Amino acid sequence: MTEGFFGGVAADEPRAALVARDVLVDGGNAADAATAAYFVLAATLPSSAGLGATGSCVVYDAEENEFERLSFPATPSSDGPGAIPLPTGPRAIFALQARYGRFRFEQLLNEAERLARFGEPISKRLADDMKTDMGEADSDKTAMRVLADNAGQMLGQGQQIVQIDLAATLSRMRSVGVGDLYAGGLAARLVESARTAGYEIDPARLRAALPQWTAADGIEHDNHLWSVAAPRKVESDAAHRALAAVFGDNDLPAVTDADRPAALASALSQAVPSGSSRDILGADAPMTPGATAWMAVDRRGQAVGCAISLGQSFGTGKLVPGIGFFPGLLAQPEDAPAAYALVIGNQRVGQTHALATASGGRGALSALTTVMDAHWDKALAVGPSISVPRTHATGAGKLLREPSATGPAPSGLRDEAREAIGRVSLFRCYNGLPKNDIACELEGDRRGSGLVLIEGGDGG
Repeated sequence: MTEGFFGGVAADEPRAALVARDVLVDGGNAADAATAAYFVLAATLPSSAGLGATGSCVVYDAEENEFERLSFPATPSSDGPGAIPLPTGPRAIFALQARYGRFRFEQLLNEAERLARFGEPISKRLADDMKTDMGEADSDKTAMRVLADNAGQMLGQGQQIVQIDLAATLSRMRSVGVGDLYAGGLAARLVESARTAGYEIDPARLRAALPQWTAADGIEHDNHLWSVAAPRKVESDAAHRALAAVFGDNDLPAVTDADRPAALASALSQAVPSGSSRDILGADAPMTPGATAWMAVDRRGQAVGCAISLGQSFGTGKLVPGIGFFPGLLAQPEDAPAAYALVIGNQRVGQTHALATASGGRGALSALTTVMDAHWDKALAVGPSISVPRTHATGAGKLLREPSATGPAPSGLRDEAREAIGRVSLFRCYNGLPKNDIACELEGDRRGSGLVLIEGGDGG
């Protein structure tokens, strides 16, 4: 194997990607890096991530030839009106790292705890999210003590965000264990603090909250399994149908480059059942915060892609006092943001070939399918594939298109212009991983403010 190749990482927030990269360089694997990224995102991107977010991960371990899905969906904390999704994320990520990781779990919380306790300059990603949509957070006094300065002005890019309550929660999980959040002193504090904020958590449900491991599902294409992680099962199922529509038995290969953006939008809209199209595709596709995805791959071909959501920017908008996270929404609005992580592996030969993430509102799925079509079927390099102009057919009869997207709108759809549709990161190893000759690429999207990093070898 090429000396010095460690793998690659991508996240919507730069600090999470940097910490994940450092884990790989220090000898950790993809599961370790993805775990560290999750907890750092809780501290650096509370608009879209956090201990209250729910979602799923897809893991392919090429050496063991295991392809699995880890699901931690939004499960009601009680039957009462104050129910919120149970915070199953920490337990799920612990399960991911325990099953596939190499480091001691507590090591991977250190940086997130430090960032929360001593502060971290707000990144452009978080600053943009706060400018775009504060959700309900700007009306919550507890939240504003974290997100605003002493004069009550919202923090901006480069200003320090300090989260003492979150740091204390991370410290407790690091020293006592994640289980304490579900059946220990931290659990008791969570139930009481949630009640103070107007939420109702049944302690029995909290104790029983478990993620679920299943065999990875997806589509078969070119002898590879393409499996997508998304915050909700309805979204991952829709992503698989969309990929099948684009890469299955259709006439897209015969479509001209000029007509391809509109043809892809049409294929996507037809892949989503009419009864759920507004839910999956949205009535519009603004670049809204509230969901995020990240990925990590290592030199041995272990690949992890995760996607989580709060339902809207900052979830419920009420920070749980003394605990330090925003709960997500149980009932998600029609225009709730989406995020996706795609893992592509060949189980016949035991190799990982590609990963991709997509986020940035309801247009994320269209962005993902457009990039993968350009790269996989049109054989464009990774960078040019991400730059291909995008369209998005909404569930409200509109064809949204970026300025350079061409082709006539499909019948029944009316044109509307959008500056940008979705954000995508794409990693590709052309010969697969593991492999002695490393030929890998990783690129991020000019439409976003995240960070992608590929370490060593011929790839970077």
